[in-house]
Amino acid sequence: MASPLETHTAALEHVRQWVEAELPGARILSAAELDASPVANAAFGWDVPSENGTLQLVREKDFPYSEPRVVVGGPSAMLGGPHIESKGKVCIAGDGGRVDSQNPVEVVAHILRETRRLLKENEVGENDADFQHDFRAYWRRDEQDEVPL
Repeated sequence: MASPLETHTAALEHVRQWVEAELPGARILSAAELDASPVANAAFGWDVPSENGTLQLVREKDFPYSEPRVVVGGPSAMLGGPHIESKGKVCIAGDGGRVDSQNPVEVVAHILRETRRLLKENEVGENDADFQHDFRAYWRRDEQDEVPL
């Protein structure tokens, strides 16, 4: 059985190879971009072109034991939809989502598929009812954005 370090190293390499093969035009994020990311503990990521802007695919330091995150960049209309946090972070599984650390490429592919599906649904208004369903969370989000630090 592989050690956690071996699993981590192998996962990073498998995902890197997959991104290079399957996501043409993906660009590695700079250290400054990672530092500015709304993803806590962002350790590595790619800027992935999409239909309406870009998606930043970001992994945290403990990947593959944590879910990769996606941050939306581009038109502000994409940032206003349900399941998109104020700084563009996409909420697919919520905090603490479970991941299959033995299949990191499928985890990354799944997160990207779900993000793209969510953005298309948001674009045509299919998820508008989610604002009502989870009103308190969206209300708190808007209030928290206005709190001076």
